[in-house]
Amino acid sequence: MHFWTASRGGNCAECSWIAAEGTIVAETPKQAEEFFKTHPEYPNVYLNSPGGNLSAGVQLGRLFRKYSLRVAVGHTTAPTDPDLSSTADIDEGQCVSACSYAFLGGVVREADNNQIGIHQFSWELNNFAQQPSADIQDAAGASAGFSLSTAQVIAGFLITYVQEMGVDPKFVSVASSTEDVHYLSKEELVNLNVRWDSKAFGPWGIRPWGNGIYAFAESHDKKQTAFVFCNSDKHPKMRIQGVEHVSEIKEELKDVDNYMPIEAALGADVTSIKLSQESNGASALDMSLADFDPRGLQGKSDYDLSVRAKTHSVEWLFNFSLSAVGAAAAISAAMRNCN
Repeated sequence: MHFWTASRGGNCAECSWIAAEGTIVAETPKQAEEFFKTHPEYPNVYLNSPGGNLSAGVQLGRLFRKYSLRVAVGHTTAPTDPDLSSTADIDEGQCVSACSYAFLGGVVREADNNQIGIHQFSWELNNFAQQPSADIQDAAGASAGFSLSTAQVIAGFLITYVQEMGVDPKFVSVASSTEDVHYLSKEELVNLNVRWDSKAFGPWGIRPWGNGIYAFAESHDKKQTAFVFCNSDKHPKMRIQGVEHVSEIKEELKDVDNYMPIEAALGADVTSIKLSQESNGASALDMSLADFDPRGLQGKSDYDLSVRAKTHSVEWLFNFSLSAVGAAAAISAAMRNCN
């Protein structure tokens, strides 16, 4: 695997990254650590790999976690415009086999439909047994060979690893169930926690509220909650509770004269928006939504909601990554209170 830095120009957080491309070999973890140590200003990695050495893939994943790297799947392309010789871009990529285990080490993991490919690890058992990591040597002994007992040890090792990375251990069982490469769907990526952002919101559910119910979704770190509900005025509303960094700019926000949604909330137009402070000190963004049919959320992708708070001199931007999983059913149920 080869590592280099790339940039599409500009000074945004996502404008520069580490490109990691090619086959993962036994030397890859050592090369990767040397590269990460000397490039601490690059927090993002784009992976594009057909796989390789499974043991090295796991070690590479641990390095992603050690250096708190955000990992996504994508192929770093050379610039096509000769006048932009210093810039690059991201094209479709894939992360297959051993690469899929490396990917799990990212503190934030971004992949799309059919980009992560998994299969039975026995395809690479020889690589794992011939060049085992220290963990495998401790578990199976330095003389581990290609055997059923070794396979069982490695399966246990992989399950432990994926759990440490915050991924559902079913990831290993899904991989073990197919000899052919199985490319994970977007739904599988979400349900197995392969895609992960601690600030992103999980699937929607419902809870009782008075004589009705409300729909809710929590961020993975449990610090923010989104609600959709109808109260006595019979108009749908969304509240996002636990808005971060408000305490740092509380005085400035007193002068805010305009909150503007940059994108629709779950596909619904926002008719009004304000920041409120609750009695327990929590901050929340309250949005009134135009009437909409939440059944239209069925099968949709996730939604990125951005809200801009503007004073006469300064702007702040609040960003929320809302899941579409379960949204259609939960919000449809909650909006019965609007009738």
